[in-house]
Amino acid sequence: MSLFYLSLLLFFFIVLLTVFPAHVAEPDQRNRAFFTGSLIGGGIMIIILLLGILVLGNTYTQIALYPSYELARRIEVADFLKNIEVIMAIMWFLSLYFKTSLYYYATVSGLTQILKLKNYRILTLPLGIIAVTFSLIVYPSIPYEQTWDRDTWISYSLLFGLFYPLGLLIVGKIRVKHSASLSK
Repeated sequence: MSLFYLSLLLFFFIVLLTVFPAHVAEPDQRNRAFFTGSLIGGGIMIIILLLGILVLGNTYTQIALYPSYELARRIEVADFLKNIEVIMAIMWFLSLYFKTSLYYYATVSGLTQILKLKNYRILTLPLGIIAVTFSLIVYPSIPYEQTWDRDTWISYSLLFGLFYPLGLLIVGKIRVKHSASLSK
């Protein structure tokens, strides 16, 4: 089960690492910003997880579909601070929007580089149509999504989030050594 959560949390960053360095000029600022953002995001997730376990209990946190939403729903401070779940839902949709946008941008820019196109805009509409179509086909229902996540997600994320980038890194190192030995 911990490999499942690791694949959800960690392998997203590996995809970002394939796009992020190409758009930042200074490596020191890039590394510092990336690790600072990762630490802040990880810290927030740990706090929400601990609050979920402390408030809702271990069993309910495990079986609930969205325990962080349930946690926000139960927050009540005096009589003026209620309905925090609306804020949680807005933050959730915003983070989902930005995460989807980053994945979409990584796909479009990567495909633009593979096809050696000069302008990425020619691919945005066709890939957008494909993405919308796949979103309706791939997960027809929540029980299907849960089954797919349980049975398939770990191997899928290991392939594309770990082995594929690792293979690209190895091939890149071999090419650099090979080109260095040819230039001598």
